[in-house]
Amino acid sequence: MKSLYKQFFKSSMRILVSLFISFLGLQHVSAATISSTSTGGNWADASTWVGGVLPTSSDDVIIVAGATVVVRSPYTLSPLNPATCNSLTVDGTLIMGIGSGGSRYLQVSNALIINPGGVVTNDEVTLHRIGVGGDFINDGTFNSLIGAGSIQLVLNGTGAQIIGGTPTSQSFETL
Repeated sequence: MKSLYKQFFKSSMRILVSLFISFLGLQHVSAATISSTSTGGNWADASTWVGGVLPTSSDDVIIVAGATVVVRSPYTLSPLNPATCNSLTVDGTLIMGIGSGGSRYLQVSNALIINPGGVVTNDEVTLHRIGVGGDFINDGTFNSLIGAGSIQLVLNGTGAQIIGGTPTSQSFETL
């Protein structure tokens, strides 16, 4: 009789362990790809993004051709409160700041890619920061110095990082 209970217990435990491992496998969440709408808007506005979902640090973000996305309030350099994403591909235009209101901050955990026709620029007014944890690839335009405004490009990854591409235009104030 004890042998029968032992077999039942072992068999039940195997099933439970298998179900638990299967459940863990279902819980894996990969990065979502979030694209801007065709017109873009403020990074912090849900209407800027297809599906109405704001990007998070685990999302791969695409600013589509023809769209202009602006990083502005509430994403500040001081106090530290960056807009975040896992990776960023710019086919349209990304503007850091808009007119006034302080320095803005965008943190990209991995690669920042500016494709041909893509533009990253500033508001011509103040200092802004873009942190990049992966490679910085520019095949478009990166204007860090415009008017009184500038963008600090901070390579803050933990391993080797590449600055590459064939830019249309590229200027660095602080790297």
